[in-house]
Amino acid sequence: QNLASPDINALLALPISSMIAHAERTWQAPVESLSITHPSKANAQFTLSGNNRTQLSAGRGGSSALVFNAQGEVVNERPASVAANASQATYNYLDMLHQARFADTLTRWLLFFAGILGTIMVGTGSVLWVVKRAKLQLGEFGFELVRGSNIGSIAGLMCATGGYFWVNRLLKAKRVNDTPSPKRKGRARQDKPQGENSEALI
Repeated sequence: QNLASPDINALLALPISSMIAHAERTWQAPVESLSITHPSKANAQFTLSGNNRTQLSAGRGGSSALVFNAQGEVVNERPASVAANASQATYNYLDMLHQARFADTLTRWLLFFAGILGTIMVGTGSVLWVVKRAKLQLGEFGFELVRGSNIGSIAGLMCATGGYFWVNRLLKAKRVNDTPSPKRKGRARQDKPQGENSEALI
């Protein structure tokens, strides 16, 4: 929302705090996310998801959700979903572990720094391996192959990541409103003076 828009005042006046309090009393757990559909309108809906996930295999839908209207009344309650099959459960489990959705903020930061340290460990280990063997194996095929692979993998990965994000910024996103709507079936009559040239347009 644009803070300069007058609609933001109506949005802030809604009983969002009471919705959050009601949801937390219902779940006995804090609210994890809040999404708003049709904000600042009479048919606005507020979807609150709880931090009460019990199974990683359930994926992102593994927590309960409550849907409120603009008056703060519960209009729908969505229970936690379960995986449809074993393959979906495996995918959800690995996805939750990869994104650390099971952890709190502090644990996520610790996992982030652990990943940084692991990356530094791999990079420094590759460099030290080359430096240690440079005096004895310099010029040999195996040594030159490993040294070139180290340079290509470390520098190439950073260049590829930067290029990926750069190209992603250059590509123009297709707007939904730009898609032409399908033509309606039926006949539309055009008013013309009665005569030989009168016709109906399809």
